Amino acid sequence: MLKGIGDRYNILAPYYGLGFPMIDSCLTSQSKIDKLMHKSSFYRFNTIWWRILLYHIVNKGHEPDGFIAKPQPPFPPKLNVVTQETLYVAETMAEFDRMLSECSAKNVKVIVIMPPIYVIDRTNHTITKKVEEIVRRYDNAMLINDASNKLFLSHPEYFFDDSHLNAEGALIYSKMKAPEIKEFLNKKK
Repeated sequence: MLKGIGDRYNILAPYYGLGFPMIDSCLTSQSKIDKLMHKSSFYRFNTIWWRILLYHIVNKGHEPDGFIAKPQPPFPPKLNVVTQETLYVAETMAEFDRMLSECSAKNVKVIVIMPPIYVIDRTNHTITKKVEEIVRRYDNAMLINDASNKLFLSHPEYFFDDSHLNAEGALIYSKMKAPEIKEFLNKKK
């Protein structure tokens, strides 16, 4: 099992068994039960059913285009200051590198986004530097690192908590980044 990943691979479940060995490997590395359950054509869609159900239950009238995001909290988040370095797990970075390599071989563009967080990071950024190093190796990959974006750090009202933008912050950030992402996606090799 890959350390530091948790159940984040579950969003890839609908692609299990469709000819993507890396996805199959990631999904079946979680647990023996998952390995068996992914053989079921229904089980792999469980997380997707929840999202579909949520989309139809949650009142979407409050946002244009039915956008669902974290609401504005009653109090602004507390600015978090990080001073202790978090080291990356080598096998996780190797898996990330293999994923980018496979995407490159299949001419699939990858955009890695580190969105704004309400955190002042006073470390050596070991993980970020490693991600940047890996992404730079691939023409089909792009890194957008806005984790310490000054505009957002000066506006706590754009955050739900110190790690997540709220609806207003997400909308502002999306509008800021859309042209950059569009340019990358439209760029010919």
